[in-house]
Amino acid sequence: KHGVSVGTVLQALGKHSLLSAFLGSFGNKFIVTGDRVELVTQPPKASDTQQILTQPLKKIPEDTAVEVVSVTISVGLKLPTKNVDSESVSLRVNTSETVRAVKDSVAAFALVPFTERSLYLDGVALMDDQPLSECGVTNEAQLEFSACGSEEAVVAQLLDIVKSHGPLSKVDLDNYYCSRHGVPAGDALRMLGWGEKLLPFVQRCRCFSVKGSCVSLAEGAEVPVAPAVERTENQRLVDLHEELCADDFQLQVAKALDAIAQCISESTFLNVRRVVPGGAVAKGVSIPGAAGAELVMFLDGLPHARQDSWLASLAPCVASTLAEQLGDLPGILGASASKGVVTLATESLLGDVRIFFAPEYASYSEALAALHGQTLEMRAYG
Repeated sequence: KHGVSVGTVLQALGKHSLLSAFLGSFGNKFIVTGDRVELVTQPPKASDTQQILTQPLKKIPEDTAVEVVSVTISVGLKLPTKNVDSESVSLRVNTSETVRAVKDSVAAFALVPFTERSLYLDGVALMDDQPLSECGVTNEAQLEFSACGSEEAVVAQLLDIVKSHGPLSKVDLDNYYCSRHGVPAGDALRMLGWGEKLLPFVQRCRCFSVKGSCVSLAEGAEVPVAPAVERTENQRLVDLHEELCADDFQLQVAKALDAIAQCISESTFLNVRRVVPGGAVAKGVSIPGAAGAELVMFLDGLPHARQDSWLASLAPCVASTLAEQLGDLPGILGASASKGVVTLATESLLGDVRIFFAPEYASYSEALAALHGQTLEMRAYG
């Protein structure tokens, strides 16, 4: 109705709590039962009011210390495809609060829907039922919050909602998930990294039955549980991927390839229209020792047909020119040609850079027409 979810509005107001907790604080206006919210239409009975007023007040223990402290909490997510370290959040918390309550507040503030959460102080995991005062949390303490997200966890959350409310439309399922976990189910799926929308996701899950846009439980539906061995192995592979494909390394090889492309364009005798990076460097999946750097040079003035005939003589000429023009530059070892492809050997992170050549086409249809006229042997060159 207003363009944003209620959770986003609460966050903007500084209310770091879930919607159910926020509504529950207005007990005289709302009745919150599970995921169901109702307005209070009848005033409390006089007998109930009298009973409340006559109840003795609970005595607060004299040795209970109430202290509000400021803590900085770094938020991290462990996902099937990668580990994500988001920005740190600063919260003011009461030392009498339990670890579980703080984890819920952090999850609501950082919009983390996954319920498998841990809170660490100096690398030690804190127990859920312990008050912060007993955990050694003091003012200006540095804490670490970690949440583990998985496909099985999202399926279990969706199953619980459908079990509670019966068959739901995709929109209602998404809204109930947002009400319970702070973000829409579609956002939770995007966090997992699959790029999958909610309806296709539940369609491929055997525990759901989807007819049109109505989602219900399939017969004998059970909550899937990922074996611990699979989770451990998957985490090991995620850690290995992060080690091999560090962001700073990807940035370094991309800049190095851009520099090589500029040098080649300025040194060659060819009429270069544009240079397009390719290979693993362009895809952002390079690894040290095997960067997989490629360049495609689109040239003006070359015939569109019979590329196998002119590439075989063009590539050695370009390799000879590059070896002469770039041979004195630091890190350049030499250039060679084979089957219409020039290989520039370097001592940089890029290693060997493969250079391909193609004629510049005026339009996409022109390129398709030229491709249609080539044999399979000719296509290996272009």
